[in-house]
Amino acid sequence: MTLRIYLLPALAFLTFFLPGTKEYTNVRERTDSLRAELVRDYKPASGKERKLLLIFQKARLLRKANPDLAIKYYEQFYREAVRAKEPFYAATAISGIGRVYIDKHLYFSAIEYLLRSYQILADNNLENRSKYFLVSIGNCYFQIGLYRMAEEYYRKSTALFSITKDFHGIAVAENNIGLIKQKLNQPDSALWYFQKALEQRKKTKQPANIGHSYYYIGSAYMNLGKLAEARKYLELAIPLLYVTVDDLLLQHDYYSTLSDVYLELGKISDIEKKHNETLLNFRKACEICDTIYEQIKIPDILVAMGTSYETEKDYRLALECYRQALCIADSLNQPDLKKACYEKMIQTFIRTKQIDSVSLYCKKYKNVSDEIQAQMMESWFKGIDLALKNRELENELKMLKRRNTNYLIFFTAAGTLLLVIALISLICMKKQKNHSSIAEVEIKTRKQAEKDLEELNRELVAINAGKDLFISLMSHEFNDQAPAVSDNPRNCFNRGN
Repeated sequence: MTLRIYLLPALAFLTFFLPGTKEYTNVRERTDSLRAELVRDYKPASGKERKLLLIFQKARLLRKANPDLAIKYYEQFYREAVRAKEPFYAATAISGIGRVYIDKHLYFSAIEYLLRSYQILADNNLENRSKYFLVSIGNCYFQIGLYRMAEEYYRKSTALFSITKDFHGIAVAENNIGLIKQKLNQPDSALWYFQKALEQRKKTKQPANIGHSYYYIGSAYMNLGKLAEARKYLELAIPLLYVTVDDLLLQHDYYSTLSDVYLELGKISDIEKKHNETLLNFRKACEICDTIYEQIKIPDILVAMGTSYETEKDYRLALECYRQALCIADSLNQPDLKKACYEKMIQTFIRTKQIDSVSLYCKKYKNVSDEIQAQMMESWFKGIDLALKNRELENELKMLKRRNTNYLIFFTAAGTLLLVIALISLICMKKQKNHSSIAEVEIKTRKQAEKDLEELNRELVAINAGKDLFISLMSHEFNDQAPAVSDNPRNCFNRGN
């Protein structure tokens, strides 16, 4: 009796001050990571590329079923890509390992691999092909709560998607920015980004992708409290997401979104006091998660189902749902999910006045809260360290770009200078050749003139010799025939008379 007297105020305190008493828990929010681009990016042109693609496809298909074996295939894919001197494929292999770690919720390890893949592309001047890697890096930062860093990477990827007019990629990035706005309690801004993403998805003319965007818009209206609009978009998404595609990972994404749609519809039905419809939607969500082996989402659905039973005062079934959720969360080693289950169970025990159970689960709640706090502190320090490393990497890339720019300027200037020198040399050689030709012509002309002059001199000498001979002959003949001339000139005239 005395124990009850002391515990009743404690129960009242727990009921009023227990943290996180939302009607529903949404422990893990899934980023938009539709994988259609992975198939579209690889179009082998040679036998060597076909071999690489075959290894890559094996790794992709094993990511969900056998992640450890998938990592081995990605490592083989990397070795073959390096041997083939294909940096893009090498980066893809490293990013594939990072995505396996994302599936395992080991986000810091995932970021390290994804940054390595980004650096491979940057070192080989292939940054324009890193857009989906940037989205994956942003998704990791989103999951560990570094929303500003996540938004930075989403915006970087959006810029690259816009250059190549990749509407699907733009939609993925803008959806994720919308999720960040939701986390930062900016629902109107989130809705605006989701609607922008829908416009891009409509350009792709892929119904399932459009249904994916309808889900995000419906969830945004849900957060704004506009249940009619939320229901409208969520119901529009269902027939579009019920599709069968050849790509198993893409099929998994569509069905995963479909389970989220039914979860949101169940919450809307519960708010509207439609208990049977609520349970029907929650059961459909669970069935889909079982079909695609996505166990991590089931605890959230079971907690929501238990909350619905509590509104109907059916505490036995509510506790049964919470215990099932706790069992799954414990098997998956997810302390945040366990905390949500403990919280709901403590509230139910308080309402049903099961004091011993309240005391026991309060201790468990405190232990798991301490574990989460320790993990958060560890994640916080890791996040800071990773952010610093990331900044160093970005600074190195900027320096590399600047150095490459300087080298480009230097080699361009040197090439231009060499070209100018070559042109000047060519012109000088041409002029020298012209001068040499002119000199040769002058020499030939002078020699010809000298030769002509020599000929002329010889002819003049011959003429002069002939003239002298002629004069000498004429003078002898004249002397032989003419009379003697007297000393007196008159005799000449007299003789003539």
